[in-house]
Amino acid sequence: MAISKALFSWNGLRSDAYPSHREDMPRQAGSCFSSQTLAMKNIPEIRQAQEDDVSDVAELIYSTSVTCCFTPEQACPDWYRESVQPIQIAKLLKSEQMVWLVAALEQTLVGVLAVSDRSHVKYFFVHPAYQKLGIGKQLWHAALGSGALGDMLTVRSSLFAVPVYESLGFTAIEPPKSFNGMHYQTMVARNG
Repeated sequence: MAISKALFSWNGLRSDAYPSHREDMPRQAGSCFSSQTLAMKNIPEIRQAQEDDVSDVAELIYSTSVTCCFTPEQACPDWYRESVQPIQIAKLLKSEQMVWLVAALEQTLVGVLAVSDRSHVKYFFVHPAYQKLGIGKQLWHAALGSGALGDMLTVRSSLFAVPVYESLGFTAIEPPKSFNGMHYQTMVARNG
């Protein structure tokens, strides 16, 4: 089911509007940064991603991955970095099998959710400075309400994000695995 573009609207993004990796802020389970450091003034606008969003989506996915999922000892693999470059994201954004939602706050892209074939969560990221503020849940509920999520869902979650997916009803179906330097947990959920 397609998401109505009229339901989701917004005017523009800046890829330089949010900070990159910050080592001076504490990590918490399920969040890279403490949300107490950020006062949320507005509710983010949730809308369907557009072609103009490609660079911002790619930057959000990559920078959040580096900040939350990798360490100097276990750096982000080159193949993953290449897979989330704007040219690759643009190809996926054009796919009819995928639904892309973004959350924007004060002209800054702060979250993204991409689901393929209504059954597999491909990308689900909230910028670390905006985690623990309900933005991920708002993206998730928008996807549910639009029909973008089918009855059975799968995800290959980073180990960092397992608690987030558990809070959405996902359960692990096998022990964590590693693929070319990426550690992940395969999880499933039933909707309804």
